[in-house]
Amino acid sequence: MTMNLSAVPLFSNEVLQLHYVKAPVSSGSKWKLSPEYNVSVFFHVSGPKAFLFDGKGMSTTPFISKRNSNLSTGNTDKTCLVWGASGKVEFLEVRMTPDHFKSILASCTNSNEAFPDQLKKPLLQPSEIQEIIYGISRTAARPENLKSIIYHAKAMELLAVFLENALNKNDDVQVTPRNRNLALLARQHIDQIEGRKDFTIIELARQLDTNETTLKKSFKSTYGKTIFSYYMEKNMQKAFKALKSGNSVTETSSACGYSNIAHFSIAFKREFGMNPSA
Repeated sequence: MTMNLSAVPLFSNEVLQLHYVKAPVSSGSKWKLSPEYNVSVFFHVSGPKAFLFDGKGMSTTPFISKRNSNLSTGNTDKTCLVWGASGKVEFLEVRMTPDHFKSILASCTNSNEAFPDQLKKPLLQPSEIQEIIYGISRTAARPENLKSIIYHAKAMELLAVFLENALNKNDDVQVTPRNRNLALLARQHIDQIEGRKDFTIIELARQLDTNETTLKKSFKSTYGKTIFSYYMEKNMQKAFKALKSGNSVTETSSACGYSNIAHFSIAFKREFGMNPSA
């Protein structure tokens, strides 16, 4: 039986909504978009890929997949995401009215174009997006009278980072031999310090005699992912192997640099789509 997803928005006003969906899906499951708030930005967290049906046809490539963000505009009552496989999905959607999105976009660019080309294709999430999503997942424990303010702020923060990353995508440094070497040295360093609690990109940049911005862009241009993403992947791979070897979740969490098991569990599930277990 095909399941159609539904969820009450975490935040909603007359121009913007924030939806957080965490649910099982089967092949053919759908998530309907809104014809009123007909501009949507999706942030994938975990789970199988989904395709976009615009009322006329299905996208030939995944619309949301592992840790990407994507924009859909002109949504109608027939527009929906459709999953092609079963699993547990987790994603966020920021919905806006067209005028509200245009006003946000106008503050970010001098272009008269309604939707610049940079916004018309999927975008890998920078580490800032993952940190905001993690912050949203913790907001449920905050006092009720603060939640609406926090969720609205987080939605705007997601949009700000998404637009900054999309519109400045061409500002990456050129992949020169020096930049490739910087990226290689950074990768080798990260491979050696898995689980270190005091790891920071600023410290790594100092050790490599460069600045944080150049190091981040060199790594992203060379490997197609952020330093934070690579560090998290390596750390979670280490955790997966440790659990398979029989180590407890508590032992593994500590070895990977986590003082809070709940935070470790969230990171593990975000990477593998399942809870950690020995």
